[in-house]
Amino acid sequence: MADLVFKYGSMGSSKTASCLMLRFECMENGLNVLFLKPSIDNRDGVSTVKSRIGIEADAFTYDADDSISRKFANELIDCDVIIIDEVQFSSKKQIEELKAISEGLDKPVYTFGLRTDFKTNLWEGSKRLFELATVIEELPKKCFCGNSAIVNARYDEKGIVYDGKQVELGSNDKYKALCYTCYKRGRVNGKR
Repeated sequence: MADLVFKYGSMGSSKTASCLMLRFECMENGLNVLFLKPSIDNRDGVSTVKSRIGIEADAFTYDADDSISRKFANELIDCDVIIIDEVQFSSKKQIEELKAISEGLDKPVYTFGLRTDFKTNLWEGSKRLFELATVIEELPKKCFCGNSAIVNARYDEKGIVYDGKQVELGSNDKYKALCYTCYKRGRVNGKR
């Protein structure tokens, strides 16, 4: 039985860079990689996975109501490993499918994503991964104050935003990785 792996961190913790490097390493070793991402993440294009450091690759996409097993049936047969970026946008059912794929097809599944949203609530996909993954690894990031950044704070010109819709795509222009204390005190970059 192969592992279902969840590598999580706050924004800016090099999740996507790590994901892309793992893809490259697997391909360099002759493995056939099924590279996926949820279609809701279209910041860099519908099928592009791009890191802030400039590396990128194309990926197959899936919608929130897709069955991964059905949509990628042929690719699952031919692949050696599955790698998924932005997995937090996946549904509980999709995570359960990934667990079944890792066990039933004996294919390792590596997932990368956020633990919580900007309100500090677990994403549905991340929550189920914490419950089912055989390997869970945090990719650490520091807050500007030096503490561990565990919050993906959404902000605007007025400061930290505490209410709003769960999904609002953005990068450094809308989000800042903070420790919980700085988040609760409303500090972005050491300013109130």
